[in-house]
Amino acid sequence: MTDLSGFEGRLDELTTRVLMPLRGDKSLDGQALTELEELVQEIGDSGAVAETIPTAFAGKLWFVFYAMHDEADHARAEAGAIRRAAAGYQEALRVAIFGPWWGRGR
Repeated sequence: MTDLSGFEGRLDELTTRVLMPLRGDKSLDGQALTELEELVQEIGDSGAVAETIPTAFAGKLWFVFYAMHDEADHARAEAGAIRRAAAGYQEALRVAIFGPWWGRGR
């Protein structure tokens, strides 16, 4: 297992910054989303890969993606932008940690 304890607090803080505006008024905090994607890259750069990270930590990473999609389901005009942002975050996860094969026929 990869020790990711140094990243967990930042992940929690950025998760809150991304999801609270989405839940409140369906707005995206672009700065928080950028910082979240940068954090994902840092986690990947630390050597973490899908097979070595704790399941609970992987769940926290993916929670943001699924929560964004849930919020898009309840948005009107903003739904497309929210889904595109979620797709960008998903791609960051695939590239940095989970590999290009994740979610594609696996």
